[in-house]
Amino acid sequence: TCNTVTETGNLRSHRSSKKAEALCHNGENKQAEQETVDQILLQDKRAAGLLCRIKGLQTADCLLFKDVLGIVATLGKAPDDNLS
Repeated sequence: TCNTVTETGNLRSHRSSKKAEALCHNGENKQAEQETVDQILLQDKRAAGLLCRIKGLQTADCLLFKDVLGIVATLGKAPDDNLS
């Protein structure tokens, strides 16, 4: 999936497909993806933040990992830190 952050800080996901994945590789979407990752990393103690940190340590760019990260980020924030 290709995620972007709206002005209100909400994540917006785009449907994952070969075509959408190709679109994510242009400069505008790469910047939006980086902004999303930055927003996720600001959320300490969240699964999405942990996944982003792990992704930064890995050299391979796996499509499955991007899908999992998109799903986790889309789930958003739970009212309790233990649930998030």
